[in-house]
Amino acid sequence: MTTTDLSTMNLEEILASVKQDQANYVPRSNQKAAPVEPTKPIWGNQMDWLSLALIVLVFVDYLRKQVRWMTLDFWMTSTKKARESGSSEEQSLLDGENKKTTLRNRKKGKKSKNQLKKREDKVAESKPVKKTAPEGINFYDLAKFYAVVTMIIDHYGYFGLPGISYTMARWTRVIGRTSAPMFFFLTGFSGSFRFRWQTWCYAVFMFVANAWLNLRLTATSWESLVMCLSVNWLFQYINVDKIQKWYWHVLIFVPLMLLEPYFSDVLRIAYGTLPYMLAIAGYLIKKNHYMGKWWVIATMVQHTYCAVGTFGRTPLQTQWICILCAIEALVMAFVFKKYANAKVYSWSKHVPKPLRDGFLYISRNALIVYVVHLQLFRLIQMKVWNW
Repeated sequence: MTTTDLSTMNLEEILASVKQDQANYVPRSNQKAAPVEPTKPIWGNQMDWLSLALIVLVFVDYLRKQVRWMTLDFWMTSTKKARESGSSEEQSLLDGENKKTTLRNRKKGKKSKNQLKKREDKVAESKPVKKTAPEGINFYDLAKFYAVVTMIIDHYGYFGLPGISYTMARWTRVIGRTSAPMFFFLTGFSGSFRFRWQTWCYAVFMFVANAWLNLRLTATSWESLVMCLSVNWLFQYINVDKIQKWYWHVLIFVPLMLLEPYFSDVLRIAYGTLPYMLAIAGYLIKKNHYMGKWWVIATMVQHTYCAVGTFGRTPLQTQWICILCAIEALVMAFVFKKYANAKVYSWSKHVPKPLRDGFLYISRNALIVYVVHLQLFRLIQMKVWNW
């Protein structure tokens, strides 16, 4: 058989294959759409159970505190009143003399000094001084604005939005390594761990979007808002600043550090145990505790190690992760306490009002920015990439 015969046979096979492909071709518009998979049930993952349990627990605990007879203060006050009722006879005699004096003053149309003082105290208690946020920009605003901006940069690469290459997406993740630590540090540094309806409602919204509707706004239903709820709830009952012995701090830090892989990989808790460690660090810095700086440095070393292992794809990226995390750790440990409670910067008065108002809105409404930008980025991803 000659070469010409082989070429003729191959050509015939190719032509037959092409004709078969043409016969089997169906235009895209005529193709039947793949059946849409039903939404996964709300209990598709064990973390959905834990997230919902925490949300319900925080809410029930808040309701418990609103019922007076269920609070610890009520029982302590009742016990105190019982003890005071059995006071000495001298106190009862003094009370009798005070009543007589009060009756004489009433007949004369006068009021005793004690009555006036009590009334002034009641008025002062009934009208508490309402704290308002400063009108200008302070160091606290700068820290929150930085955390929000780096978070948006990080999520731009995380969602793989159009207009960004794979290499640039990796660099956005590098920049974003300093966002979450600042947020969780500020959660502890605020020192206010009360129940907030806004935070709770946004956490419920994120839970429904991730666990029930499976919109994948975040990688897990136990995301940052649920984490903040857990921190605020735990720190109402745990006073870490009361622990003075250094070895007790070590005994708390080491298990949290060792459990980080289990929390993040197995339980699928966002950032593992890092939020709790940074919240403790921020709270201790707030209270001027001597172990606060130790907590900041040790926790940021742990965070840098995990970040390099996940996002340090090149030596240069590894270097920048280490540099950015080191700068942030130094600011938290040695700079934050000094400038966070300072007055507003004088230069903020010269910033154009629209820019200043926009800056302050982003800083002081970080929860809204967090929820809205996640929805927007996810919608773009679904529209462009159909993911």
